[in-house]
Amino acid sequence: MPPPVTILVMGGSVTMGINCYSPGQKVSTSRCAWAFRLESFLNQLAGFGETYQRGDDSTKLVKVINKSGGGFNSAVGETILRYEMMGPNAYDVIINAYATND
Repeated sequence: MPPPVTILVMGGSVTMGINCYSPGQKVSTSRCAWAFRLESFLNQLAGFGETYQRGDDSTKLVKVINKSGGGFNSAVGETILRYEMMGPNAYDVIINAYATND
């Protein structure tokens, strides 16, 4: 099986999951964030629902890497990309989600 399509999500506190909650469940901020849930959604949509395991890349069609943080803006994102802090060619798609920080 080929490696999964890797999506890099970059953003600020909203993308990180600040003030995100799941009614009736105690969930960490990072696990509640939309970027974290995007990977599961896309893999289930592609029909990998029964075999999908978050920690095992061999069960994924899509892998999402969330590199967001409170107060981050496009200047921080550009630095991460320019100096290849994620490694060269470590992702196939980039989602820029800085919202109000720019």
